[in-house]
Amino acid sequence: MARLSLVLTLMLGTSALAAAPALAQAAAAGDEPPVLAREAPATPAAADAGKPDPGELWKQLREPLTGVLENQEDPGWLRAIRPGRGEALLNDAVEILAVGRGVQLRDEIRSRQARITELRGQVSEWRLQVPAAPPASDGAMGQLSDMMRTTRTDLEAKIATAEQEIAENETQLGILKTEFRASLEKLGIKLEGAQVDGLLAMATGDDLVSLYSVYDNLRSVNQTLLHATIAADESIETAKRYYGLYTVMVQLALHMHQEFLGKVDEQYLPKLEEIVAQTRTLKAETEIALLNESDARRRTVLERNLAAQDLNLKVGEIYRQRLIDQRAQIEGAMAPLEAELATAQNTLKTVQSSSAILSMMRSSGEGFAVLMQIEIPPLRPFENQDMQRAFEDLTRTLQGPGT
Repeated sequence: MARLSLVLTLMLGTSALAAAPALAQAAAAGDEPPVLAREAPATPAAADAGKPDPGELWKQLREPLTGVLENQEDPGWLRAIRPGRGEALLNDAVEILAVGRGVQLRDEIRSRQARITELRGQVSEWRLQVPAAPPASDGAMGQLSDMMRTTRTDLEAKIATAEQEIAENETQLGILKTEFRASLEKLGIKLEGAQVDGLLAMATGDDLVSLYSVYDNLRSVNQTLLHATIAADESIETAKRYYGLYTVMVQLALHMHQEFLGKVDEQYLPKLEEIVAQTRTLKAETEIALLNESDARRRTVLERNLAAQDLNLKVGEIYRQRLIDQRAQIEGAMAPLEAELATAQNTLKTVQSSSAILSMMRSSGEGFAVLMQIEIPPLRPFENQDMQRAFEDLTRTLQGPGT
């Protein structure tokens, strides 16, 4: 079983950050009562190629995270008249955190794959037009006439150009996938070359890459805040404020799991079932037409259609099972997050001294060195190119607005 280990250690870093004292002083020097520093300086960790600066991330995160915390502290009647505010703020935080080299490469790969699909469609259309297209004319008058129409030579030139662009895009795709694989390994996702295609071909592949990226960035931001808190003065309100934000970060982790389950349950699986049902109906119609057809040419077309429909049904069933397996793994990983959130919130309400909070924060890593560890079912290589393309086509449909 291919193991994709996602390690989220939100609270404890192995080395103090050089930026922590400055952040702590900024927090202590503010005129406003116990609020966080408005920005965290850049840290050495941000120097990694493609890795967002945790200080810059914190600038953007401060508003939605503190908003979630304040929303939780609001009286019930105020929360009742602003339903959905907390969830909207969590979604804002996810959008800010879902950045990094892995996400950038994933988007570049998607863009090139879409271009290749577009070009292949154009080539197929042009090939159908070639037999009926007029040949290129000789002589000056004929060439002038050809300027007003599309000749067979024109179509063949378009096809050649498109095929060259397809080849160039496929070469670049190979390079991007190699870099993508390396970026995923830095996030804790270890895949073989063929398994990268399996991840990218699934609709949930985008969600999983975002999930890993969010946690990697969340860990960096929280490490900065943790060391700043430990370096700060003994103000109970300041310490509780920082720890309150830690509870929001754990809540954000749980929120992402819930969003993943929601997409699978409310979007991917229902759409997939509809597509499979439509394919089964079409297959039945094709089988009836084949029984009643005697023309050899038309029978050949129908047999090819039937083979394509069988492939789509096979892919649909494999796709469905992979969605169900991934859903089960993500749901199973929620239990430690729920337990950690409950413990953190209870601690925040119970502890009455800053020294107790700081002591608990220093040792928190011991309690959940591996807060979340997900085992994704094996991403088996595709049997052939046709199956991979069928998976990719199905993913584009599942991620689209409708079937």
